Amino acid sequence: MPSLKDMRARMNSVRQTRKITSAMKLVAASKLRRAQEQAEALAAQGKLEEACDVLGSCLASAPQNVEARLLHARVCDDLNRWDSAIASASELLDSTLIDQMSETQRSEAMIIRGSALFHQRHFQDALDDLERLEVRQLDSPAILWMRATCYFEVGQDFRGREELNTLLENEPTHQAGRLLRARLAEVNGEFDVAIQDLTVVLERTPGDQALRLQRAILLHRRGRFEEAVRDLTALLEV
Repeated sequence: MPSLKDMRARMNSVRQTRKITSAMKLVAASKLRRAQEQAEALAAQGKLEEACDVLGSCLASAPQNVEARLLHARVCDDLNRWDSAIASASELLDSTLIDQMSETQRSEAMIIRGSALFHQRHFQDALDDLERLEVRQLDSPAILWMRATCYFEVGQDFRGREELNTLLENEPTHQAGRLLRARLAEVNGEFDVAIQDLTVVLERTPGDQALRLQRAILLHRRGRFEEAVRDLTALLEV
């Protein structure tokens, strides 16, 4: 049986070990925090490649760090590294880490993963994330645009049209939204709607000859010959 002196020595040793371990954790946390701050500063300066490298080092030593993982997903999305963005966002959303995240962080991770999946043309998977967003986040033109496109791509035309109309009500000059609605309207024989949307876009990009020709063709099909001639004349004068 160990003596009282030995027991005290062992207890002191354990306490010292705990102090050292605690100090090491504090040092590691401080280094991680500084690295995150460095990465955020680099990202703010547009040095995304460097920020990504710093975050990669952070995650190698602390793979469960929510803030570093979310920032890594965001930077990869900005760099068009869709696979890496999806992987980092999924690490957050498909693991116990989601319980450590705020509602804002969860939403951002869903937006990042949904956007990356959208750009990879995985439209149904993108919808699975984008449909989970709260109503207040749907004011974003980018999210409305992605959702509208996804609905059309998966054959839910009615919902796609609803999203597209909401987008253009909130953002009347959204060019991609106008062009998509013009294309759909032309396919459905709604030539006046298509002409109106093309006109809005041409007001902002008057030099786009392809759009002007498209409008001229639609005007001709609607019997609006004088307006069609004006567009064709403008094309010939270029």
